Amino acid sequence: MMKRSILITSLLLAAAAFDEAGGADVFYPARYWPNAPLLELGSPIPLEAGEIRDDLVISLEDRSGGLRGVVRRDDGFPLDLVLVVAEKGRFRSSIPSGTGGLVFLDGMTPGNYKVRAWTFDPRSNHRNMMPYFAPSVRNAADAEVFTVEELTQLPGLELVLSSGASITGTVLGGDSGLGVGNLLVEAILQDAADPLVYSDRTDGTGSFEIGGLVPGDYLLVARGGYSVYIDLYYNDALDQGDADLIALTSPADAFDVDLRPDRQGRIFGEVRSEAGNGFPGLEVIATEQSSRFQRTAVSDDEAFYVLDKLRQGDYKIFVPALGKYYLDATNENDARIVQIVPGANVFDIDVEGLLETQCVDPRIFGTIRGRIDIRSEDPVPGEGWTIRAQAGAVVREIRVSDPGGYRLECLPDGDYVVSIHADSTYAVQYYPQVAYSELASLVTVAAGDSADAIDFEPARGAVLAGVVRDQKDVTPVRSAPVVVQLEELDLVLHTTTDIQGRFRVGRLPDGSGLPEGTYKVGVDSFSTAQILPVPVRALDASTELIRERNGWKVRVSARLPFDAGPFVVDLLRRDGAGDARVIDSTRPEGTGGTADLEDPSPPPGHLLYRLQAVADRDTLLSPWLDVTVPADPPPPLARLLAGPNPGRETWRLSLSLDRPLETSLAIYSLQGRLVWRDGRSAADGKRPYAWDGFDLDGQPAAAGVYFYVLAGTDPQGPSEGEDLLLGSGRFVWVR
Repeated sequence: MMKRSILITSLLLAAAAFDEAGGADVFYPARYWPNAPLLELGSPIPLEAGEIRDDLVISLEDRSGGLRGVVRRDDGFPLDLVLVVAEKGRFRSSIPSGTGGLVFLDGMTPGNYKVRAWTFDPRSNHRNMMPYFAPSVRNAADAEVFTVEELTQLPGLELVLSSGASITGTVLGGDSGLGVGNLLVEAILQDAADPLVYSDRTDGTGSFEIGGLVPGDYLLVARGGYSVYIDLYYNDALDQGDADLIALTSPADAFDVDLRPDRQGRIFGEVRSEAGNGFPGLEVIATEQSSRFQRTAVSDDEAFYVLDKLRQGDYKIFVPALGKYYLDATNENDARIVQIVPGANVFDIDVEGLLETQCVDPRIFGTIRGRIDIRSEDPVPGEGWTIRAQAGAVVREIRVSDPGGYRLECLPDGDYVVSIHADSTYAVQYYPQVAYSELASLVTVAAGDSADAIDFEPARGAVLAGVVRDQKDVTPVRSAPVVVQLEELDLVLHTTTDIQGRFRVGRLPDGSGLPEGTYKVGVDSFSTAQILPVPVRALDASTELIRERNGWKVRVSARLPFDAGPFVVDLLRRDGAGDARVIDSTRPEGTGGTADLEDPSPPPGHLLYRLQAVADRDTLLSPWLDVTVPADPPPPLARLLAGPNPGRETWRLSLSLDRPLETSLAIYSLQGRLVWRDGRSAADGKRPYAWDGFDLDGQPAAAGVYFYVLAGTDPQGPSEGEDLLLGSGRFVWVR
């Protein structure tokens, strides 16, 4: 009893010192503008089209309780940096234990809690300890219950931990037998009531060690993630259902195993019409014929697709929107097999077909015509407007780049709701000039007829903004969960405050601006203890404006640190309304290195870009960087003429240049092997390239399909020395 009293006294003294230093978390009950505890009691805020209301202030009052205690080993040794989590239903308050194993859980809502050491969490230290509940039990049903009250600090928490079982081993490349670094290995406890996931990342030699395992049956898997390897379960199983479990019967058990995942296979191809026109945005499905394992991809803006993470096997490729298999088959039995072996890259698996359409002859369908008119001071959205007509399941839409007339064709008979959509600059508008579909007038369309004068004057989007403060000391509250309710749509929007406590809501989930209407604004109940602190570090970044054949692109680059990672790196662009959206994203393998992200289609004008790199324990941010994109597209650097196709004896490529360039023509085989290259200073471009069908070794090239790539260096471009793609294509060589 004396020992426990001394412990409690020391905890109270430490807690007092901790609170004095200002380190305590707080709990804020919900508050709705201007000062109501419930949403229904909050004051409505009417907004007109385009109105900016940025003077909202919401004050929060701390009503939190807390819990004090210690984490120690079963021999009495204190454990620091162990993640301790107090749970009450879906509410969690967490903090790592400090020096001497002391725990100060703050910002807790009143109620009954059970407390656990999350030693299985990657952020936790002493991961060889089992994740027990207080005081020292495995199951939640046997755990001690702590009753926390408002504005009180409850002492007496003791978490006593002991060592658990372990699984160790090495991940080796199935092709090389060498260790594979930075792969995630997971041990998943097969317990429906407590399905814990333990994990570790392999080091440079491929070794891993997962400790602190409670007795039970475990599923072990090496995750390929963004590496070139596929997932592999224990005992060489590719699927979870085929994997053997690892049985650990005692905390003293130690199991050692090697995993040998294969490299992924990949299939590259194009989705196009029989006339050669590409189809972007179509799903492509690869099905392995014996296991029925499937992978899917979507064709990009250039109609190309990549199917990755493919296991060894025989695949058939299907595009549902075309109803076609590779190669030119309408049923699976007639489809051609694409064989994949570990590490294989198979190119040119193109699928051709016709998209189904109901508009065989526009003359036998109806038409809607009208105008888009905006005020001279209103901007044109970066991606233009979308005009949409909907009658039941029938939807037709067109993209309009500029104000003026539009024409929406191929409409079956019916009564249509017609609307105009854009980015957050404008709110969605329905004909005739109303904010909500319930108020729209139907537009009747008959076969062979036209509904005219369906005109729009797009309404600017509204904005709600303000600040959230602590009522006691009037300091800003960051990461507060702000909710905005639009009564007309019974829609709730969510955002969080920034480091200055400010919030801004200016768009709906579909990306359009806020319409006129009646809004309520508030902050949900939350605790700052639920927001795990993530250190923010500065990231040095640079920008480049790069000329393309048909326009400009912006590249933002940064060097990532070697002491953290792997990172998820996002490129953000801020628009004129102050909203930021992700333009590009990448996930570099390992740590360090350079991240290069691009905005392939920036709108003209003054733009702001930022790079954000996020890892498990680190967040890196660059400052906002200025880029001015010219309104006029760059003039073409080169005009090409290639032929003959097919080529025999000699194949030529002629080019006409606007300025002197250093150019290089490369010819590749279908397998991606460099066959021939010719580089020169092409001051005038009058002398064509000529290939006589011999490779770099002087041997005659085989008949087949070849790719050509013409690259150049533009010394007068925005980025001196930047490599430019001047042209590319394919041709057939016959002998």
